[in-house]
Amino acid sequence: MARRIRAVARRPKVLAAPRLLVTFGLTVAAILSAVVLAPSRAGASSVLATPTGVTVTPGVGAVTVSWTLLPLTSVVYTVTSTPTGKTCSVIDGSSCTIADTVSTPWQFRVTAARSGSATSLPSAATPALAPRLILLEAGQSNANGYESYALDPITGTNYMAAPYINGADSRDLITWLPWSQLPGLGGTPVPLDTPQQAVYSGGTFTIFGPEIGLARQLWTDKGRAVTVIKAAYTGTSLAVNWKPTRTGTAPLGLFSSTVAKVIATMTADAKAGQFDVIGGIYWYQGESDVAKAGWAAKYQANLTALIQAFRADLPMSPTAPIALVKTDTSAYWPYLATTVKLSPHKLQTYLNNNTLVRAADDWAAANLPAVVTAETADLPRATPSVIHLTNVGQLTLGARLAKATEALLP
Repeated sequence: MARRIRAVARRPKVLAAPRLLVTFGLTVAAILSAVVLAPSRAGASSVLATPTGVTVTPGVGAVTVSWTLLPLTSVVYTVTSTPTGKTCSVIDGSSCTIADTVSTPWQFRVTAARSGSATSLPSAATPALAPRLILLEAGQSNANGYESYALDPITGTNYMAAPYINGADSRDLITWLPWSQLPGLGGTPVPLDTPQQAVYSGGTFTIFGPEIGLARQLWTDKGRAVTVIKAAYTGTSLAVNWKPTRTGTAPLGLFSSTVAKVIATMTADAKAGQFDVIGGIYWYQGESDVAKAGWAAKYQANLTALIQAFRADLPMSPTAPIALVKTDTSAYWPYLATTVKLSPHKLQTYLNNNTLVRAADDWAAANLPAVVTAETADLPRATPSVIHLTNVGQLTLGARLAKATEALLP
């Protein structure tokens, strides 16, 4: 007789409730950053580990954020900044580069994300990156400081002697292209009070341009340390020597040489761990272009091309200031007329050319973004030619340039 088989109903197996992990002295963020959690039985996503080893390396017009890769593939790493505004992402990469042309002291964090997993907690913020401002001063003899003597030959005042009016001389740096100064000096950034020695008129003189007053005033008003890059060549024109498309050794191709000097300085600083930001450009030139009617008539167009080329070829913020020093030769030409006997017609032509060049500066300030001017017509000049500013004139001009640009510094 067949055995009757009794069906026995089986109870469904009840899974044990998950245990709560209670860890004293550790945050949830710390726990999650240490491991990659396995998926739960309910199918919830895992949480990726927080990236570690995050560092920031300065470059030229950019910074590179790096981290240690997780032992996974297809991971998207995202960098964000504090304050917000800078970000980049990369798949399975250990770094990414972010353009940076402002002096905001950024901090960066990195997160990791992967399909099927929850995004990691952000890494700890990197130390704040404190950029140093680069100020480019370019032009001809007045930018060089041709008759602006550190030791005044009349009063005996030494305008570069300690104690200084503030800390700029000992905290700021300067480097220059050895076009007029003695070769071998200023090849790398040196303290601002380093003598800028030039040989002319049968002697060696220590000179300075508007950069001393500029740096001192910026320190007084903003407490900002700067590196001045000085590129000035006596007697050069915008129409020829500073034309952006011209190449060659000095006095030709001055624009390309100047850009190369700025990039080289920023590159060397980056290798040493210092991040540089171009704070502004200070242009003091125009006297030579006044000397020829054709050059004066084209000064506005040439100046516009120069400004656009600087902004295109240098890693600078589009709102970083470009300051134009309004040169004034209206007293020089009457002086020249008494020494070489200029005809009234020739004298008037030069005076008209001076007006054209000054008007070009005003036009650029009115029509081009972040362009400002600084006046020189009222500043003291060395006699008898009255074309070059005295040391007092240069210091005053530098202070004016600081006041005109300090609110625009990136």
